[in-house]
Amino acid sequence: MIAATYVIACLTFYAAFQRFGLVTRCMELLATFRAAALLISDDTLNEREKETRIREPAITALGQSVGLFTKTVAVLTAAGLPVALSMVVGLDLTRFMAFALSPVVLSATVVALFTLARLQRLKTG
Repeated sequence: MIAATYVIACLTFYAAFQRFGLVTRCMELLATFRAAALLISDDTLNEREKETRIREPAITALGQSVGLFTKTVAVLTAAGLPVALSMVVGLDLTRFMAFALSPVVLSATVVALFTLARLQRLKTG
């Protein structure tokens, strides 16, 4: 039951991570920060112009940050749901965590999720 719960939780995490587009959202937020940094470092603008022009990127970054945070919480909640449901039917959380945090299981999980992502990219072109 421990291994099955772990696999389901990992697959749920992967599906939610892909569905909510966390990598894309991070890249968009970084692009907004880069644009703001360019504005701030622009020597052709005076301080008042910089202040005026930085407002829009600042508001955009705030919205993107809030969106990224809520999507991350949703992904982690989705991944934790199979574990929570398994605990209701008797899963020992201490044994589950010992299994999930073992170096062999962590290594296998990273390899499996990386392979899954590569296969998905190859399939979509």
